[in-house]
Amino acid sequence: GKKFVVVGQIFDRITPSFRRLLSRASSIGAMVIPGVVLLGGYAFGIEWLRNLAPGLPKMMPNTAVGLFLSGVSLFLYTIDSKKYKRFNASWIQKLIAVTVFFLGAATIVQYLSGINLGIDQLITKDLSPEATFPGRPSPHTSLGFVLTGISLMLLGSNRLWVLKLSQQVGVTIGIGAIIAIVGYIYSSLPFYALTTYTGMAIHTAISFLFVSFGV
Repeated sequence: GKKFVVVGQIFDRITPSFRRLLSRASSIGAMVIPGVVLLGGYAFGIEWLRNLAPGLPKMMPNTAVGLFLSGVSLFLYTIDSKKYKRFNASWIQKLIAVTVFFLGAATIVQYLSGINLGIDQLITKDLSPEATFPGRPSPHTSLGFVLTGISLMLLGSNRLWVLKLSQQVGVTIGIGAIIAIVGYIYSSLPFYALTTYTGMAIHTAISFLFVSFGV
């Protein structure tokens, strides 16, 4: 209703430079969380960084890589190409976005087809005895990567409807992240996971929220 119209008008008044600043801050948040998990949780073996608490889903290595790349792609979008003419940030940003998309799509294909493409344990081996699919991001997370890749690929277009579509997909990513967070708050497993092992980790949901806000 009127409230949404007012919010939209306020957002439209925000200058492009300030919007890019918000996107850059969000991109840094999206990079820091998975970066800490990769470095501390997997490189140095600090277990609690992977799932924050016993019995909760872990942020898988591929998830951390995908989220970190999403943050990098979003950060590159905020770079003013006019100032850095020798650095083709736009081309690299799109390439990373495509990588994120295919990471999510390939994982979903594995779930649907039962085929193991060998991508789940490229970074590190998952020896957890309770793992049905060792090292594999959850379907929730994989769908999040597909949507994130699409949203990031559409950023920077000269067509208004394409930018609007990117933002709408970004809102969808945020809604999915909020649903997962609400699931953790109210201990409702279906909101964020299939099992206690195969699910979207709480810090994964927060990272997706950063991406959504940045888009």
